[in-house]
Amino acid sequence: MNPVPIGIPGEICLSGAGLSRGYLQNAMLTAERFVPHPFKECERLYRTGNIGRWLSDGNIEFLVEKDDQGKIRGHRIELAEIENSLLKLDTVKETVVIFKDFNGDGKKELAAYLTGNKELDISLLRECLKKMLPDYIIPSYFVQVERIPLTSNGETDLNALPDPLETGMDPGNEYVSPRDTLELQLSRLYEDILNVRSVGINDNFFEHGGNSLSAIRLVSEIERLFGKKISLSLVCQYSTIKQLSGFLQKIDNQRSLVCYA
Repeated sequence: MNPVPIGIPGEICLSGAGLSRGYLQNAMLTAERFVPHPFKECERLYRTGNIGRWLSDGNIEFLVEKDDQGKIRGHRIELAEIENSLLKLDTVKETVVIFKDFNGDGKKELAAYLTGNKELDISLLRECLKKMLPDYIIPSYFVQVERIPLTSNGETDLNALPDPLETGMDPGNEYVSPRDTLELQLSRLYEDILNVRSVGINDNFFEHGGNSLSAIRLVSEIERLFGKKISLSLVCQYSTIKQLSGFLQKIDNQRSLVCYA
């Protein structure tokens, strides 16, 4: 917490009138990040954890981003905030949340690895997190493990964490295969967009790694394949193949009624 000369790397800290009051419902993380300003009485300083340095022209050059901070779809994310929220749940014993490009397309997603005394319910976890966190910070993947792997230094061994695409938690729905051509097409569409296998008609798009960006792609593909324009909010409302198929068929029935009237 000492100022550094021009050109010397140091932690980037923020202060001023636009500074937030802290993290919502997270006093522990607020106390860690929002600290008393060492040079201005009655002001606070936000410790970003990122490393940079002043340049001679007055600009700040960004050097290193901490592993537990980053951006998802333009939003700044602190992994500790998600982990602390998960640990508030009685069913979760330990957890680690990571950023990773799981699909190899350059887009980072959030994955939460958890341990518990019993089998965890992914749907219930999501619902509980939605009461504490905004939607964009909810992990796309949840994986229950027997223990969080550690290195010899006692840190989380990120390389030993399983691939969530292979071992993601079962949402709790029994697999039901598509019953007609439309459901089969939607199932293949879900599998392609989410990069998963064997999606049943009761499987939820968002519980299998879907997010706002992949939902936009789903809307676009539905218009291309079926010639039907639907809104993003409808994908959120009818998020299983069974629900979405029923809605698309309902649109066709309404159009038929109009034609015969």
